Amino acid sequence: MQKFSNMFVGLLAGLALGIPCAFIQADRISIGGQVIPYGALLALALIFVCQLWLARSTQSRFSAIGVALGWVLSTTLLGKQFGSYEAIIFASSWSNIYVIGGAIVIGCACTLPALRPVIKSDELPIPFTDGMKMQESEDGEVGQG
Repeated sequence: MQKFSNMFVGLLAGLALGIPCAFIQADRISIGGQVIPYGALLALALIFVCQLWLARSTQSRFSAIGVALGWVLSTTLLGKQFGSYEAIIFASSWSNIYVIGGAIVIGCACTLPALRPVIKSDELPIPFTDGMKMQESEDGEVGQG
């Protein structure tokens, strides 16, 4: 049951992230007559960070797989033309970077193991100098004993 709920949370997060990323990927800037599609790279970075964070917080790869499925679903739906409305993701070089790069990024992020959770402690760690036993040797050098 836990795997199903992780997958469902990931699917919702993927849908919620895939919709704004479809608009973000179209953003670009022109520097010296050269068009740089930074929006596609920014959108891919957002998806990757979301997958890693969700997998770490749930300690399950299923949430990362859910994000991937939600992203694929929203990207597919926003890439189609609905009646008289234009598609959000249309055929262009930056859209190709987003779609092909997104498939690579979500595939790689799904195979990464979930990182260990951060240990929450109210204690302060032992200071570095207190943790080492300092001892003077016979010739006056300070070293670890």
